[in-house]
Amino acid sequence: MKQILVLFLSIAVLSSVACKTKYSVILVGGTSLNSVNPTSEGGAPTPVKARVYQLKDAQKFTTKTFDEVWGDAKASLGADLLDAGGEPTERTVLPMKEGQSKEYKPETADYIKEQSFDPGTQYFGVAALFKPEGEATEEQKSKWKGIVHLDEIKKKVFHLDHFELIIKEK
Repeated sequence: MKQILVLFLSIAVLSSVACKTKYSVILVGGTSLNSVNPTSEGGAPTPVKARVYQLKDAQKFTTKTFDEVWGDAKASLGADLLDAGGEPTERTVLPMKEGQSKEYKPETADYIKEQSFDPGTQYFGVAALFKPEGEATEEQKSKWKGIVHLDEIKKKVFHLDHFELIIKEK
């Protein structure tokens, strides 16, 4: 039976008319018990660090390398990065444990956060660090980030499986 770990990052976004709208950036970790970031073929799954970026524009996020965005988001994204203090929200997506179902919800409140977002946010970008820096090829790292327009965020899921971040329909 396929199982998934769903980590919801509830995000309150201020709309242009100054009323609050709820948005969720959903990170889904794996389609089976051992598919999230395995240490080797058939190896044990390991946690994945994921960062959610509030962006004014998509161009820099899509053209910069994973290392540039992950290493120094403030410098590589400049004024397009709207996160408070120039730091994206970081979460650890945990591999599923035996017996967890697809309805699994994190037990600690630390995984569900409501945040005020800059009213200029037009995109949510996600970057996920699957392997320690220096252990991945450029081709692998090119599959570690994705971006969704604000209008589409309610319809999309950032799916982390094996060593890829894939944007899928809910």
